[in-house]
Amino acid sequence: MSKTAPRLALHSERDLKFWRGQVWPRRWLLLRDHHLWWSCAFAAGLTATTWVSPVRRVSISSLASAGLVYSALSFGACVTGAVLALTSLSAEQRHDWATTSVVGREFSHLSELVFVFTWAAISQLAVVVAACGGYILGGDGVIGPPHPLWTHVVLAAVAYFVGTYAVLHLFTVVSTLSLLGAVSIAREHDGG
Repeated sequence: MSKTAPRLALHSERDLKFWRGQVWPRRWLLLRDHHLWWSCAFAAGLTATTWVSPVRRVSISSLASAGLVYSALSFGACVTGAVLALTSLSAEQRHDWATTSVVGREFSHLSELVFVFTWAAISQLAVVVAACGGYILGGDGVIGPPHPLWTHVVLAAVAYFVGTYAVLHLFTVVSTLSLLGAVSIAREHDGG
């Protein structure tokens, strides 16, 4: 079990600003996050093997279409998780989670929980941007042309990175939803 710090003073102005209030203070955590580094490794591996695998013949627009469908479903899961995090707790539990934190952390338990879902949703929106970029820049071209330009290789690596990052965050959303359910069940067994 993690230690809980004393009650936090509620952040009023900062918490209302997503990028300055939520993302920027967590920038070092995000840069050290295993999702980022695993995504870099997968992107490098996928980019290196694209031109020797059967995926090289798949059209960019087909992959972009699959990315849009995936991101729509995943974004829905992220929003659902945020809504459940905010509505499944009683008023007392929500107050407790909003005013306590792990020792040494700046944000409350509730803020951290909601950030998991909102950051994962942002990563799903990045897939939308990458898919739209694929439609515009790649169209019906294939993922692995025989003699690619360096820009094609870089754009493929970026697309692989964004896709892998989003998939890893979807796994985090699913496991967080499972933990949220387990906490709710445990509280019910303990009498609320």
